[in-house]
Amino acid sequence: MSSSVSISIATNSAIAAAKGFGWVVTGSPTLFAETVHSLADVGNQVLLKVGEIRGKGGPDHLHPFGRGQEKFFWALVSAVSVFFIGCGINLYHGIHSLTASVAVEPFTPLIIGLLLFSLALESYTPVVAYKEIGGLKG
Repeated sequence: MSSSVSISIATNSAIAAAKGFGWVVTGSPTLFAETVHSLADVGNQVLLKVGEIRGKGGPDHLHPFGRGQEKFFWALVSAVSVFFIGCGINLYHGIHSLTASVAVEPFTPLIIGLLLFSLALESYTPVVAYKEIGGLKG
């Protein structure tokens, strides 16, 4: 089982929760879009995990060659759903925010802290993935 996918689910969930908290506190449309983006990342990783688990199934009477290729199907489902759901929600909210006459909040210490928190967690996941594949082999 890939630990990088599991860690990615955990880190993206923490990031989504933090950004969602920031959005509730500040009402920032940018933080709403970032929350949706992070939730889409969580959904993406969950679908990849489903494909990873289901792809390990061995041969049976319905799948005589096993289920190894199923991981590619779930990767496709993940990509399409992230694009359409994430893009659709953010497009709607972006147009709504542009047409509404609401004052834009400046960068507050909370927002800057959330950005730094997200940066730290997002930087950790590629390190785990790099170690998992054994570094780059020439």
